Amino acid sequence: VLPRKRVGDFNQALMELGALVCTPQAPDCPRCPLKTECLARREGIQERIPRKPDRPATVEVREVCVVARHGGRVLLARRPAGGRWANMWEFPRAVLEKNELHDAAARKLIASLGLVAEPGPELVTLRYGVTRFRMTMVCLEANARTKAFRSAYYEEGRWLKPAELIGFPVSSAQRKLAAALQKPI
Repeated sequence: VLPRKRVGDFNQALMELGALVCTPQAPDCPRCPLKTECLARREGIQERIPRKPDRPATVEVREVCVVARHGGRVLLARRPAGGRWANMWEFPRAVLEKNELHDAAARKLIASLGLVAEPGPELVTLRYGVTRFRMTMVCLEANARTKAFRSAYYEEGRWLKPAELIGFPVSSAQRKLAAALQKPI
């Protein structure tokens, strides 16, 4: 099918044809310069191809996030190098087990960070989407008794003043939480 000369122009022409004439939603077969060569038109299936893949099912994910405070600073932790949000910073968070309560999940998360603290009041609940996942993140406050930090998951942790958070790469949901922290109560 490829010509011997000007192959790039040929490829560009095919892309233009697909963008302007042979579109997936409304193929304009009468205008098509390749209508006599088109197998889909010959078989009468041009309206059914390409087949749209089924949308993956939406998955609801419940998370807890802990805003640990100590001496006017909050704890921000850096995620591992692999996976979603690699190397980005966040207020520590965890996905809840099937029937787990936010308070219980927060206690486990706080312990996994090496902190001595109790989960406090809810600061905010954020809802956001990531591909097919619909996340609900309940953010709880916790006043840490010490600044000790250790984690088997997070690469490092830093105690920062809320105004310093803007200089760190964080996800949009974490940025919303950081903005909520800076609003006067």
